[in-house]
Amino acid sequence: MGKSNRIRNQRANVKVETVKSYKKKSGMPSWAVNLITIAVALVILLSVALSLVTANGVFMRMQTAMKTENFRVNGNMMNYFFQTQYQSFVSENSSYLSYYGLDTGLSLKEQYIDTSDESQGTWFDYMMSQTKTSVAEILVYCEEAEARGIKLTDDDKANIDAELEMYETYAEAYGYTSTNTYVAAVYGKGMKLKDVRNALELSTLASKCSEEVGIEIENSITKDQINTEYNDNKLDYDLVDYSYYTFSVSYKDAIVEILGEDYDDADAETKADEILAKYKEMIEKAKADAAELAGKTDIKDFKAYIYNKVVEDAIEDTYAEAVADSELTSEKLPTEENTTTIREKLLAHVIDLITNDKSYEKISATADEKTTVFEIEVTAEYAELFEEIAQDVYDAAKTDAESFITEGAVYVDTDDAVEWAFEEGRQAGDIKSFEEGDGKDGAEISTDTDELTKFTVSTYYVTKAQYRDETVTKDVGLMLFGTEDEAKAAIEKLTAGVTLDTFKAVSTELGGSFTDYENYTEGAMGVTAFDEWLYGDGVVIGSYTATPIKLSDSSYAVAIYYEDGDPAWEVTVKSALFSEKFSANYATLEATYAVTTKDKVLDKIDG
Repeated sequence: MGKSNRIRNQRANVKVETVKSYKKKSGMPSWAVNLITIAVALVILLSVALSLVTANGVFMRMQTAMKTENFRVNGNMMNYFFQTQYQSFVSENSSYLSYYGLDTGLSLKEQYIDTSDESQGTWFDYMMSQTKTSVAEILVYCEEAEARGIKLTDDDKANIDAELEMYETYAEAYGYTSTNTYVAAVYGKGMKLKDVRNALELSTLASKCSEEVGIEIENSITKDQINTEYNDNKLDYDLVDYSYYTFSVSYKDAIVEILGEDYDDADAETKADEILAKYKEMIEKAKADAAELAGKTDIKDFKAYIYNKVVEDAIEDTYAEAVADSELTSEKLPTEENTTTIREKLLAHVIDLITNDKSYEKISATADEKTTVFEIEVTAEYAELFEEIAQDVYDAAKTDAESFITEGAVYVDTDDAVEWAFEEGRQAGDIKSFEEGDGKDGAEISTDTDELTKFTVSTYYVTKAQYRDETVTKDVGLMLFGTEDEAKAAIEKLTAGVTLDTFKAVSTELGGSFTDYENYTEGAMGVTAFDEWLYGDGVVIGSYTATPIKLSDSSYAVAIYYEDGDPAWEVTVKSALFSEKFSANYATLEATYAVTTKDKVLDKIDG
């Protein structure tokens, strides 16, 4: 029995209630009573019908949110684009939502971006503005696709089908009665799978056209254009390497020095003169330290000074606090003399590790039922605690040390130190200190206790003067799989001497998604494991990954390094030229294809 027949039979078995009649009032004609009865029944029916139509998304599907001459985005499609934009923003900024003041549990229409300045609008206004820009771009490229005769192929439609199947999978996995019910739960009332399909078809067509335009523009860029652009704008593309260290003191440091951590504001006011004198003394000490560092003309000595500072700071911040938090009794801890010796040896040991770029290694040892740290006998409990301290000191110091060593710095015209480093005639070994903040370059020091003022002085050492990055990039082929087992199966099919063509063939055979990544530079993918493989020892042209690499989107990659790419500087210049030409081309298309927006429809979207 078909569904419609089943429904009709069910309705036939439902007992029909008799409609209650209105009691006729004196003087009211019978036709008036009938008219009122009919009118009330119509209002009820219309109300029910309107509710059903709204719940099914019919109204929003009928209304146009944005359009061009040949393409249209209805209200539901716009809602899909809006919700996708919003969900993407939340995912990418999950750690900062509280900082932004964005509550995902409340309506975006009720939350202002800046509660102190409501003229900036709500979060709904912001998200919708971003969505309108994206959808306008989709429509413009769809019009260009129409002009170029670009159509969706069977493969394109199959890819869309595959993406839509994911909704069916999730609907079943999460226990929804239907796929459309799941879609409505994700994107809002009235949304259906067909709305998602319509949006995906439009965006896929736009992507095809955008990609074709991009390839044309990329192929149009010549070596002469690249060289001319580089020679005319070297500051935009050249790099410098430098090391530096920053000495920093604040008025609060002076207050704490005089009054202790738990100081009282009233006492700080009373002893303002004494605190100011201490602050000036600390500033002069920072300047003297910077001058001492500036005297380290050998880069090894300069870096050794930095390493010593960061390790000292790491031990100072970690050691005493860790011991206090451990609640070990005095019997479990070394003597004061041994503690001092251990700290000194830890300082020297970690400095050695960082200086020589060594990994952390366990320091304590146990032999003949004796536990030692740097050959000093200690209790097992202390040794366990010490290893945690030592590891934390090493990690903190290494991170800080790396932050003070900069390779491949780009030009920034708002940074005095970087401007100096890029000045014509600058040479490796040049050193200079830069002051910032309170009392800069001998100016008067503030006595305003309402603001805890700060003074910094940074000493810079140019390790490599302005240069063009000649590092050769790498061309890499990637086949991507949804699971680790699928990726492992692909690796098992690869053999020594594999070529890019045979690599692609394996990807096709096993249903992988192949991507050709040309001119790859270290760090571009943001996946440490990938860079460790590609730039590891013994990796040459023809090498491929021995184990799958998990990417940031949780897919698994199998990669082959099949060819050297262009020099890094050339890639950077070409990328800049491409961006400029691509933007100019879009501006032309934007002026050619008019986009109409109906804000009243956009306002109906739930935020």
